[in-house]
Amino acid sequence: MLPLPQEKRRYARGEISREEFENMRRDLLA
Repeated sequence: MLPLPQEKRRYARGEISREEFENMRRDLLA
């Protein structure tokens, strides 16, 4: 399962760090 599209856009714009992005993805997979 991939992160939510809006979170991917935020990550692409640099609004969230890679660490935060990976943490969110891990939470979605849990």
